[in-house]
Amino acid sequence: ETKANEYHKASKEWFVSEEITINTNNEWSYMDSPNPSYRAFQSSSNWHIPSSTATMSFTIKGYEQFTFYMRSNGETNHDYLMVGLDSKPTESENKSENEFNTKGKSNGDSSFDSYKPVTFNNLNKSRSYTIYVVYRKDKTENMANDRGYVLIPYAKQ
Repeated sequence: ETKANEYHKASKEWFVSEEITINTNNEWSYMDSPNPSYRAFQSSSNWHIPSSTATMSFTIKGYEQFTFYMRSNGETNHDYLMVGLDSKPTESENKSENEFNTKGKSNGDSSFDSYKPVTFNNLNKSRSYTIYVVYRKDKTENMANDRGYVLIPYAKQ
């Protein structure tokens, strides 16, 4: 009976379906994707608005590893994307292993190859995780598109 319960628990964890729920907070908008395997979003609420942020989040479940893509197009060291797992990212230089950003990596190329992969490893398939993405716009000038871009895969059924 104990062994059967262990197998039952293991099979439930193994067969957890992949889920992705996206919340744009009305601060990001849907856009055409450079790759049909991904949904594409761009920051929109803070376009050319000094000292502002646009935040979105998405909750995932059923993954042991999860990868999505991002890029920003603004002032290289001043306007950039920040990503955090289970907490909103900070502007601190002491980033945790679950925080990423595009600071110093502005890119005007909109092809799929221009996006930077963000991968979270060693996830528990039966647990939900929330990924936060924030486009930070500084208080100075407007350059390039002044937006952050995110590509989120479709969940496998």
